[in-house]
Amino acid sequence: MTEPTLRNQNVLIAGGGKNLGGLIARQSAEAGAKVAIHYNSESSLSEAEATLAAVEEQGGQGRPAHG
Repeated sequence: MTEPTLRNQNVLIAGGGKNLGGLIARQSAEAGAKVAIHYNSESSLSEAEATLAAVEEQGGQGRPAHG
């Protein structure tokens, strides 16, 4: 049996800057997805950037997404 993978998939994580959203973003990137880390306001941008840094440290790809 093969392991599930998100390789070559794009994933948008709403509220992905912290807590559960941050965890899902990191795990999705670990599974091979490119992640868009959504944040609601400028005050939560730093948390989204921290999650993005963690994603990139493990070799993943992503970007913050404001909306």
